[in-house]
Amino acid sequence: MFIFIGRVELLCYAAHYHAEIFVVAYDFMSGSSNSRRDFIVRAGAWTIGAAFVRPFSILAATNSSFPGEPVWTKLSHYGNSVQIFGGSVIGFVGGKLPKLTEVRLALDPAVLKKSQAFPLSPVYAAGNLIEYEHPESLIRIEQFLMDSYSAITANPGLSTYRHEALTYDLVNRRVSDPYGCLYQQQLELVQWPSDSESLFAAYLTGWIDSALYHLKPSASFLQLERIALSRSVSLAKEAEQNLNDCLENLPLLAMLGTNSTVSRIVSSGTVVSSLAALGSSYEKLLPRVTQLMVADPTSAGDGAAWTAVLTYTKELQQAVRSSAVSAESILVRRTGAHAGQLVSRFPAILA
Repeated sequence: MFIFIGRVELLCYAAHYHAEIFVVAYDFMSGSSNSRRDFIVRAGAWTIGAAFVRPFSILAATNSSFPGEPVWTKLSHYGNSVQIFGGSVIGFVGGKLPKLTEVRLALDPAVLKKSQAFPLSPVYAAGNLIEYEHPESLIRIEQFLMDSYSAITANPGLSTYRHEALTYDLVNRRVSDPYGCLYQQQLELVQWPSDSESLFAAYLTGWIDSALYHLKPSASFLQLERIALSRSVSLAKEAEQNLNDCLENLPLLAMLGTNSTVSRIVSSGTVVSSLAALGSSYEKLLPRVTQLMVADPTSAGDGAAWTAVLTYTKELQQAVRSSAVSAESILVRRTGAHAGQLVSRFPAILA
């Protein structure tokens, strides 16, 4: 007699192991030598599968296993629901906060005192977005009123990537993984970007998430990469959007990758044709970037040299007037500040 004990939310990951073991167990009791071997092999596979999902039961059993527990305790007292979402869940269930941890926080104004201040000391706040630095991590918190939060969590919509639908609710301690990303840990598309203009931005987001959350690129992502980096852009509006997307992602591309990573993307057919559509060229910009990196080697680490050149080159000033230098992200703002310092220190290079 075989007894299997587990939580309902864990069975979705191990159900196929259970089914196989019960079937083979019947044959095993019937005396087939092949079935005995199969039973041993498959029982071993089930054990491995159970070990994989064990972190979920650990997290569900005790708050003490939460990485960054003091943060969640304070946020739980401040709001009604605290939900980690997206690829951040992958690192969290492994017992470590990813470098970038995304959180949704539900607020009920009927319960929350108006005079109550946010319980953490943010490094950046704008609108409903708050960014808080935890050791070796940046926790990005989005605040929603309870009605908006309920609408988002009840109907999240169809994600571009599997991992984007992941959630871990820290109040009821429940994992939701509708596409099985935790089991596969692949960077895989659920649906293609809605229009051709979104391909480049979707690719950049996917590349960054794969580096942040250690996701293996799937065939669908590699196909997206080939198309997203080889488009020929002729319209100024699309060219401007591509450059803005590039600037928004430069800090993380540089921090998670290398200067060669940034160079490969900026020298792709999509960006080169976008530059040409706005009256410039990659060949013209590259020497300036190189000069800035020689003058200030730290500018390669966060992409500041590229940001400085793309932002302050005369031909592109109009194109990037609403660029990510003013976007709501502490990482981008720091890179923008570094780029501004480069411009003021080495104006002749960008003249």
